Amino acid sequence: IGLHELLYLVMQAYDSVVVKADVEMGGTDQTFNLMVGRDLMRDMELDPQVCMTMPILVGTDGKEKMSKSYDNHIGIALDAFEMYSKVLSVPDPVMKDYYTLLTTLPMDEAERLCDSSKTHPKSAKDRLAREIVKGYYPADTADNAARKWDEKFSQKKMTDVADLEISGGKQSVLTLVKLTGIPTSTSEARRL
Repeated sequence: IGLHELLYLVMQAYDSVVVKADVEMGGTDQTFNLMVGRDLMRDMELDPQVCMTMPILVGTDGKEKMSKSYDNHIGIALDAFEMYSKVLSVPDPVMKDYYTLLTTLPMDEAERLCDSSKTHPKSAKDRLAREIVKGYYPADTADNAARKWDEKFSQKKMTDVADLEISGGKQSVLTLVKLTGIPTSTSEARRL
């Protein structure tokens, strides 16, 4: 154990003492740290906190816990389309955990949706994505995100593509790239 790992534990436990916590929540991976906080509170003659733990949510990779560090998270500040899209990328085996931990659907309905003999996985994911988006945006926004996703990926429709009019005869690729306005210089246009 590195010194920083030991100090992290002590600082987290002492945090509970300083705030005189009555209740502290954490993931199941934090159980030991929370319990050390209870011990330290007793040592400081305080009533020990009540510890509540919650299951760890697996990220969009289906393997590691959801974390920005692992780049497998679904940010709550994402726009509705991006949020919807990321939920659709979740592997089928973790859908039930997402339904359980991230939606307010009754368990029997979540189980029915996750049962591939009763519901197609694509339909189950669509419902999951809509439910999660509705937690942060109005219901019609979730519907619009689903429609936009369907147009972009299922129907392969091109949206938000700018028209570029070119006059004259033959044009070099370099000239065409420069006309897009993307490169800021001729050398960048060559590189592109």
